[in-house]
Amino acid sequence: MQLNPVIGETLQASFADGTQVYCEQVSHHPPISYFLAVGPEGGYRYYGCYNFSAHAGLNSMELVNKGHKVYEFASGDRIDCTFNKEIYSGVFMGSLKSEATESIVFHDKKNELRA
Repeated sequence: MQLNPVIGETLQASFADGTQVYCEQVSHHPPISYFLAVGPEGGYRYYGCYNFSAHAGLNSMELVNKGHKVYEFASGDRIDCTFNKEIYSGVFMGSLKSEATESIVFHDKKNELRA
């Protein structure tokens, strides 16, 4: 992932199992990316948008992830998902440490399930 992608930049990929992936940078300030993954034989779709804000310290960086993710299955089931916050320390000196903070929430509205 680039921290300063260019608007209009795209990525397309195919995996051995038949999964197709498409991504596009749709905004530069703030940086916003949209993505779509379609599973083999249309078994699932994973899509959403991602943007973040970054705050740098002397030897650390905090990423506040924003946007949303959706998992849709061929059965018609759908799960919405949030992002978490990430904190990186030891960015310039020492051992790099990555820490996920806050919760990721998975929500299946149809079955009224939340995790």
